[in-house]
Amino acid sequence: MIEINTSKIEEAIKTLCKKSATCLDKNTFMLLQNAYYNEQNTTSKEILGQILQNAYIANKNQRPICQDTGQVIVFLEIGQDVHITGKSLNSAIQNAVGECYTENYFRKSINTCIERENTHNNAPAIIHSEIVDGEQIKITVCLKGGGSENMSKSAMLYPAQGIDGILNFVLNTVKVASSKSCPPIVIGIGIGGNLEQSAINSKKALILDRKRTKKEEEFLQKINTLNIGASGKGGNTTAIDLKIIEAPCHIASLPVSISLNCHASRHSSAIIGQQICYNFEKYEIDKITCTDSPKEISTEDIESIKKLKTGEKILLTGKIYTARDAAHKRLLEDKQKPFEIKNSIIFYAGPCPAAPGEVIGPIGPTTSTRMDDYTEELLKKGLIATIGKGERRDDIIKAHQKHGAIYLCATGGVASLLGQCVKNCKLIAYEDLGPEAIYELYVEKMPLFVACGNINEEN
Repeated sequence: MIEINTSKIEEAIKTLCKKSATCLDKNTFMLLQNAYYNEQNTTSKEILGQILQNAYIANKNQRPICQDTGQVIVFLEIGQDVHITGKSLNSAIQNAVGECYTENYFRKSINTCIERENTHNNAPAIIHSEIVDGEQIKITVCLKGGGSENMSKSAMLYPAQGIDGILNFVLNTVKVASSKSCPPIVIGIGIGGNLEQSAINSKKALILDRKRTKKEEEFLQKINTLNIGASGKGGNTTAIDLKIIEAPCHIASLPVSISLNCHASRHSSAIIGQQICYNFEKYEIDKITCTDSPKEISTEDIESIKKLKTGEKILLTGKIYTARDAAHKRLLEDKQKPFEIKNSIIFYAGPCPAAPGEVIGPIGPTTSTRMDDYTEELLKKGLIATIGKGERRDDIIKAHQKHGAIYLCATGGVASLLGQCVKNCKLIAYEDLGPEAIYELYVEKMPLFVACGNINEEN
């Protein structure tokens, strides 16, 4: 029998949350680096280069890889010969999460479900625990971003659908997710058990540390023929890893759950016995310099913005405004607008809080479809461009074209890189929304791709 005080568990959780948010684990880094060197699509290679640049900056500055520092999921494997002392285990975990997110200026993204009121400390974490043999506790922390989580799926297939039905479900899920889940993605699949076990196993599969099986390799190869590619720009790397966990199930059922994770795949683990042993592998992240020479565009040059063509790469300099769905709702309801809509640009983003010495915390694009219900009304008022990630509804693409506006995409999950482009930041409206408030930003040379340009220009 061994006694473990919850103070050790708190210490481990705080360390694991910070490490997961700021540094890619070695396996994920190697998979992304290999994808970069092997990618044939030039645009996707540029995006993979940005992802690796961002990893370098985040690791160097110990700031988040992505502004969405995620919902904390904690997996506990508790040895049956462990006696946990001190405060309650749940309190220790929730306190550790709250302290880590506050002390490190991470974005606090957890709301109450119906009222949508922020908990202000990113707690509560979701905890999965199991009793195992031994005199130690293994803790694995996974930070799960909202964009990829929203594209995850579960289904109750018929047993007769078998492996072909499972593969078709996986391929369709990845196709629907497309660029919304920040590819290249990591995929966890839970097969069997029942509904909730398949879902939990799909999450566990995301953090498995082992070589892929033959079946997993076959699934991964099929997915990488979809030509979705990094940020949906095409190419041979839609997913960098895929793992499956199987469990026995009822003769009448075939539950399948698919958890999609963004390219950062943020997780780390520790084992607590007499001491805390972390699994961090030391390695160097090389700085990658992208050699592209995109067109430089000023936000004041309205005519040049209107002439941008689909597929162009630009560096944007000037004044833009952040707003996500909560702010959009208020923006349309308020008669007195906090900024002039005509000829303005809205960046769909919810940044991390600024740490001491920062203009703004890490900041990156939100899935644009969340704003689709509000966009056309703003385009009618003269909004000149929107910035986000992922596809838009067909009617919203047509609305951009109808009103002479442009839709620009930023690479998802490169928040430390994009944060360096922000030279001035001012809160101008809806402070109570926290990270979803409206900020006026001045950006310099923000790298963007034109997703929907001027239809009157030849592409």
